[in-house]
Amino acid sequence: MHKPVDPLNVGHAPDDLENSSAIETSSSAGVQVSASYLRFVIMMTMSALTFSYMDRQIIGILLQAIKVDLRLSDTALGLLGGIAFGIFYGAFSMPIARLADTRARRRDVVAIAIAVWSLMTTLCGTAQNFVQLFLCRVGVGVGEAGSMPASYSLISDYFPKERRARVISICGLGLWLGSVLGLVVGGWALTQFGWRKTFFLVGIPGLFFAMIYGLTVREPPRGGASQSSQNASVLQTVITLFRIRSYLFIVIAAATYTIGIFGFSTWIPALLIRTYGMTPGEVGLHLAAVVGISSVAGTLSGGFLADYLARHDLRWPVWLLALACLIAFPCTAMMLLCRHQWTIIIAFYSMTTFLLSLPQAPIISMVHLVVPPAMKASAVAFILLGTSIIGGGLGPLIIGILSDSLQPVAGTRSLQIALGLSGPLLLFPAYCFWRSAKTLRHDAGLDRFTTSVAGEKRLVMRHSYNRRNLP
Repeated sequence: MHKPVDPLNVGHAPDDLENSSAIETSSSAGVQVSASYLRFVIMMTMSALTFSYMDRQIIGILLQAIKVDLRLSDTALGLLGGIAFGIFYGAFSMPIARLADTRARRRDVVAIAIAVWSLMTTLCGTAQNFVQLFLCRVGVGVGEAGSMPASYSLISDYFPKERRARVISICGLGLWLGSVLGLVVGGWALTQFGWRKTFFLVGIPGLFFAMIYGLTVREPPRGGASQSSQNASVLQTVITLFRIRSYLFIVIAAATYTIGIFGFSTWIPALLIRTYGMTPGEVGLHLAAVVGISSVAGTLSGGFLADYLARHDLRWPVWLLALACLIAFPCTAMMLLCRHQWTIIIAFYSMTTFLLSLPQAPIISMVHLVVPPAMKASAVAFILLGTSIIGGGLGPLIIGILSDSLQPVAGTRSLQIALGLSGPLLLFPAYCFWRSAKTLRHDAGLDRFTTSVAGEKRLVMRHSYNRRNLP
């Protein structure tokens, strides 16, 4: 076997890569990289997502302390946990993703994004009122908008489609690892130092990681991108993507099912502290164990099941996601029946977390299968736009408004009832996942790219998929 070449074709691969005796592996872009370097890319991507979700979710364990210190209502807390982050995260994700798809190195986009959100997380600890904290959370959202689309686009060019869902599920463990660390570190630091210093503790390390990421991760060639799709404007990109019907329904489904994810992860810690008298440290430890096990199991199961089921029929992964949402509905509704036992609350939360972790890897894998190569980051950005505005933005806010509205009637149980009433919202994404399966096989068999003739934008389709590979 000949010596591995520079895997990124940029002329300055590290010496240990060129001299590596590791197994040579072909990426989806047609270059050869060592197995050890692929593992390193996975580790760095997972670490970036870990920092992302730790900084994003840390506010959940701190909400009650912030409420008391700044004298805020649940609606205001819902704005901090949802709209402040979600709206601006979604608004900036598309232009940054388009930049990553066309002009900028995706590696640089991710590194800068990590630095921005880490800095803004640190500044959250300096906020003296609601407005200042709101603006800092906006900054966290803007920073994190550039990370996930570019990261997953990199991964899709390092790994072929046959392995992509599994790899994405492994990288996606960083999302849940970040949530677990946010609970454990946040609960402990809140007890020891207060909520302000907790923001310092989780924000500053990300600044150092941003430098490490920028210096070590290499930019792979973009696999199979046509020149016309690379040069497409934002409007052409939007037209192209949303004419792919399976993609459109996946976007809608992802946007609505994450209401449960973000709503519960934001408010469950406050519920346990406020209603059941638990300390932040106890909440952090219990939820970390539960979320850690169930989310890791769900994320890995989703990735491996998607790859396995897709061998038989490309529609099976999205059918699986529809089923997961249907089963999660009664699990969330059971919150209404738990009056005195916090252990039952955590048990149903664990089941809900497992089920709602399943779609993570299959969604990205299916999207990358049906969209043009030069629009991968943009396609993921649209999903993030929906999940951040509807799921991350409106989810916590809706629950906060419901809790305030029910307060005169339900008293201390108002937040618990509000969480339980969010369950029926999972029926709609179940329908959308099922609906996307109807055109998925057709969409996966076509290569799309945009052209412009006489100033008119139109979608051109051409067969480029070996029909024998279709199930």
